[in-house]
Amino acid sequence: MKLLNIFSCIICSSFYAIVLPVSHSSAADNPLIAASKGEAISNTGEMVHLRWKNLGEGIIYQFQMARDREFQQIIIDQNCGRPEIAFPQPDASGIYYVRTRPLDPNGPAGKFSAVQVYELSLKLQAPYIILPEEISEFRDIHDTEVKWSQVPRAANYHLILARDRAFKYIFYENTLVPGTSIQIRNLDYGTYYIKVCAVSKDGKEGPFSDTRPFIIVPPPPRNIHLK
Repeated sequence: MKLLNIFSCIICSSFYAIVLPVSHSSAADNPLIAASKGEAISNTGEMVHLRWKNLGEGIIYQFQMARDREFQQIIIDQNCGRPEIAFPQPDASGIYYVRTRPLDPNGPAGKFSAVQVYELSLKLQAPYIILPEEISEFRDIHDTEVKWSQVPRAANYHLILARDRAFKYIFYENTLVPGTSIQIRNLDYGTYYIKVCAVSKDGKEGPFSDTRPFIIVPPPPRNIHLK
């Protein structure tokens, strides 16, 4: 995957992003946008790192990111002492718009660069089910706690409990579990199967966890004393 035009980008492992030009302005039209011939994207953590052309020593740069092309919904407006910026990845997938301009401490601000599109697509991880443990057996216990690992950038979770491994016969389903555990009550005797996935802030689901079975069994028969 390549980046086009000014920005090179270092992206976290849990999402993919790319910066694309939205105008045909050349580097000569705006010297801030130097034509870097496509820089590779690498994964380094949960920070986004953008770089642009260095215009010389002592230059301060104003960086802006917005949700709209007209920059009425600005989410980042920051001065940078170097031609680069690092910030936490946004919480939601979508289209963002970025631009920069030089700020000369001894003179007026320069013109903003041509607006570029920053496209973000979050890739959520699959949770890992902690409870119940693999092939757990609950004797005459009709309530059980389901617990799983937290997924970065998840807004909530989608849990499905079924009576069959193919999840055709769903016993319980909740698409808006706010945390990483839930108590399920009034279970009948038999075998159950659980799976859970993370849901992003914009409603997109990640992959489901591995299926976890467990069994509710009746109590052992009591000894009958014959007289």
